[in-house]
Amino acid sequence: MLVTFIVPKAISVEDYGFFQLYLFYASYVGFFHFGWMDGLFLRYGGVYYEDLDKSLFKGELILFFIFEAFLSAILCACACIINTDINNKFVFGITAASIVLINVRVFFMDILQCTGRIKEYSILNVVGRILYICLVILLIQFGYRRFYVYVIADICGRIVSTAYGAFKCKKIVCADKCEYHLALNESKENIKVGIKLLFATIASSLIIGVVRLGINSAWDITTFAKVSLTLSISNLLMVFVRAVALVLFPTLRRIDAGKLDQVYDIMRSAIMIPLLGMLVFYYPIRIIVGTWLPQYAESLKYMALLFPMCIYESKMSMLIETYMKVLRKEHELMVINVLTLVLSLFVTGISCYVIRSLDIAVSSIVLLLAFRCVCSELILMRSDTSRVRKDIVFELSLTLVFIASSWFVGGINGTIIYLIAYILYIIQKRNDFARLIYTIKKHPS
Repeated sequence: MLVTFIVPKAISVEDYGFFQLYLFYASYVGFFHFGWMDGLFLRYGGVYYEDLDKSLFKGELILFFIFEAFLSAILCACACIINTDINNKFVFGITAASIVLINVRVFFMDILQCTGRIKEYSILNVVGRILYICLVILLIQFGYRRFYVYVIADICGRIVSTAYGAFKCKKIVCADKCEYHLALNESKENIKVGIKLLFATIASSLIIGVVRLGINSAWDITTFAKVSLTLSISNLLMVFVRAVALVLFPTLRRIDAGKLDQVYDIMRSAIMIPLLGMLVFYYPIRIIVGTWLPQYAESLKYMALLFPMCIYESKMSMLIETYMKVLRKEHELMVINVLTLVLSLFVTGISCYVIRSLDIAVSSIVLLLAFRCVCSELILMRSDTSRVRKDIVFELSLTLVFIASSWFVGGINGTIIYLIAYILYIIQKRNDFARLIYTIKKHPS
């Protein structure tokens, strides 16, 4: 929220664009473990921390650190020789230098998450963010207006959270023995298992990333900044959903396989009914943000196109991807994400370089995410797709109603049109809604 609402008010649109470019590049740094961490997550999800072989994991941690340091050094060297302006060079260089820090942090995060230590995992995230918030407030108070000081503040927060992760995994970090030979074999097995999930994750991130890169290339940095702000507002709404997804994976790995279908139906209703209702708040949010950040007011019209992305991203990350990981369908997940990425490349090429339409480029994000989500759910429910086909049609129809009413009508009238459609949806889903309420009352935990 600080990055989304406070920082763009404190610095220029151009500087905010470069800051968003750093955050954009940093979001891809995690791919430089080449499936290593994904394999660890898949293989050890649901295992208790006390049951881990600490000596084995210490050896793997050291090997992982050396590997990431080597990659970081190569990319830092590339940053020194690339022919670009000083701001782009700084962004690329600082991102390359942070590879070790970010990915070692991911190592500790995955250990805590897959062993169900969610409290420690949460504190690891929070402690870094608290330091970052304090530093940003100080920077704003003392009048710093260049983006690079805010980048350094972000790095400082990550350093502190990594140190906390090392402390909470001190039995691994300080293990007496270090079995390098076994750790090497273990690392190979993790990469072998995790590479498909890595490709799936890369493709998933690039679906939106390709469009953003196309916008950055075809237009200027200020346009990139304004679109990024709108994306950030939409992403804020998914924070809580992703938090639930963190708990779901190790939990689902520990429950009886026969109960997975029942849990899926309950979780689906619990996600989709409130998410679709959340779109009603689009208009007041746009008014509030437009008043707070008037220099971005014009670009906020794209919220009408991008707001529904939180529905499909939330359902995908919280429910569908989690179930595919539990059922070890990472190959199917990879195929779907790669196919959607190919479509993203095609649509971006047409919208950004042939037609040169920012409206089409932005609206393609929701279309691509909806395509991926629908295909994934149909494959996940391959043996019983009739259960979800009707719901998928309702959800797509409601999304189209929202986009049409917000983009072409707008204001209170557009909100009322969507609200009526949502009420009709609730009436159609009244039995599922009643069953959800009953389940929550019966099992409040």
